[in-house]
Amino acid sequence: MTDGPVQVSRPVQVIRTGTGEPAPAAVALRAGPVRVLFTDGDLRQVCLGGTELARRIYVAIRDLDWNTLPGEISELDIDDHGDSFAIRFTRRHKAGEFDYQWHAEIDGSQDGTVTYRMRGEALAAFAYAKIGICVHHPIDGYAGRPYRGNAPDGPVSGILPDAIGPQIHLADGTDLPLFEPVSDLDITHASGGVARFEFAGDLWEMEDQRNWTDASYKSASTPARLGYHHRAELGTQFGQEVTIRAAGFPAAAPSPPDTALTITVGATASRVVPPVGLRCADAHADWSDRARSVLRSIGPAHLRVDVDLAADSAAADLAAAADRARELNCGLELALHLPAAAAARAAALGRFRASLAAIRPVLARILAFGEAEESSSAETVEAVLAVLAAADVATVPVMAGTNIYFNELNRHRLPPGRAAGLAWSVNPQIHAFDDMSLMENLQAQPDTVATARLFAPGTELYVTPVTLRPRFNAVAVTDQEFGDGGLPWQVDIRQPSLFAAAWTLGSVAALATAGANGLTYFDTVGPDGVIESPAGSPSPAEFFSRPDTPYPLAVVLADACSLAGGRVRTLSGADPAQVAALAVSMSGTTTILLANLTGEARDIRVCMPGADAGTARLRMLDEHSFDTAAAEFERFLSAAVEVGTTEGAVAVTLNPYAVARLDVTGG
Repeated sequence: MTDGPVQVSRPVQVIRTGTGEPAPAAVALRAGPVRVLFTDGDLRQVCLGGTELARRIYVAIRDLDWNTLPGEISELDIDDHGDSFAIRFTRRHKAGEFDYQWHAEIDGSQDGTVTYRMRGEALAAFAYAKIGICVHHPIDGYAGRPYRGNAPDGPVSGILPDAIGPQIHLADGTDLPLFEPVSDLDITHASGGVARFEFAGDLWEMEDQRNWTDASYKSASTPARLGYHHRAELGTQFGQEVTIRAAGFPAAAPSPPDTALTITVGATASRVVPPVGLRCADAHADWSDRARSVLRSIGPAHLRVDVDLAADSAAADLAAAADRARELNCGLELALHLPAAAAARAAALGRFRASLAAIRPVLARILAFGEAEESSSAETVEAVLAVLAAADVATVPVMAGTNIYFNELNRHRLPPGRAAGLAWSVNPQIHAFDDMSLMENLQAQPDTVATARLFAPGTELYVTPVTLRPRFNAVAVTDQEFGDGGLPWQVDIRQPSLFAAAWTLGSVAALATAGANGLTYFDTVGPDGVIESPAGSPSPAEFFSRPDTPYPLAVVLADACSLAGGRVRTLSGADPAQVAALAVSMSGTTTILLANLTGEARDIRVCMPGADAGTARLRMLDEHSFDTAAAEFERFLSAAVEVGTTEGAVAVTLNPYAVARLDVTGG
């Protein structure tokens, strides 16, 4: 755990922004032995020594569609006294009929106590799903550990889940928490210390956010049993607070000197890099010659295309999908969406059988999804298998699973039956949207694979697709959408950035190391793809891209595709909060992919005992090579410079969000 990007060096620091001065991006503060990072109204990385007590404390404002509404901070005051602090600010959230304002009082005392208070008022009448303070508890140190709390009906206790705890959906539309709502919560950390959370103004309940690949358990106010449709009238008052105390933790070790992070490549593991493919959201859209060249250079193992069998265009969609896959000389990952009504389903499957005979697509696999099914039923899988057998393509594997998130698969845990595997999608932005959260949430992706393996042993596991933003709002109850910077709802302004490239490598490394059998990423062309369309950015003021130009993440995916089938090697010393790393051996060469997950330069020392001297080659993707990689994509993929090795080690400096490929002979 690092001290964060800003260090407070003066004994007293006072920050005032009430006069219109810009707020600092992040401020590191201390409450006695406890360190916190304050950024954009949130407390992050609440740490005692090297132990993270809480990952994030913040106020969430959710509309009826569970959109998290942004707010504007004003009157920010930060008083830092070196070993204590006081933060005050006001925040207003205004969107459509929604108008809510609250005042924060955040205090850290010399004894290590940290308190976050919120007092708010509705400035208009509006409907909402939830308003209140949330606490994210890290998985590391808390998973599999005892908890104890007090609920209205008495004490509750248990063990926090190691595998991802399912969120059970009830017939009344609400969801069961991990345990009864409580007014306080004690969690015994793996180090032996106890972190205590005292709640006021409401009861808090916990869910396992890894169901949506957030790397935390979340304690949140407003118990689910009260429902998700609330209404505030003009002047409605809100008041909540959370206090954190810690006891029994080992004394904080002195901070280590600021030296290079050493990552050591170890033995070959049992995992192999899985085949990596791309998604094609619109198989009918034309590809430019440039896009076709870039996509072929990436070399995806498959192309995912979704086909709604109830649509009149289903046959044409399948034909277009087959053509697109043939253009890239890859198989088709066909996501079939079957209608729910028996008669409509039978008719749609009959048309699909005829299309298979006429088009003869090269199928890598079929993902079988049923309308109104959160996770595929055995009937849906059997219906697709029967069509394939009748069309004489019975060898094509059929996957069950969900077109939504791991949450929907985990809550049902349906036996795969005759399905060859399970599938689910991933994106890091269900609950949080800032850079730090997206990088932190990479740590939850492998837990989805490990948990699925527990309830479906021996089954192949496919993560498809992986995107930066949700493709659709799976819990929407209205038609209202809030895009990112004026862009379509499913587009993230970071897609064409180095940040997205580093995040993509972190995702590939996490899922490949966990043993996923197949991965699918992003779209082919457009603002949520790997290369911009010839028309260019849909919103140039917010989305910085150039027409017909690949994004940096295309380099990462080309590397991942080229390493498919290679043996994953163990790594030690990597800090998942700072650097993502993947080591793969193929044909006598070990390739190490590295990504800086932070906005600060990082010095890395890669150790590989037994490597041949003077045979390492390095390719760096950062702000200096960004333009070259975009303009000369195919040439950049094979570009590298020789770097020196010292006793089997290579020194690499990664600039902010840089991605490096290191090829080492021997070892």
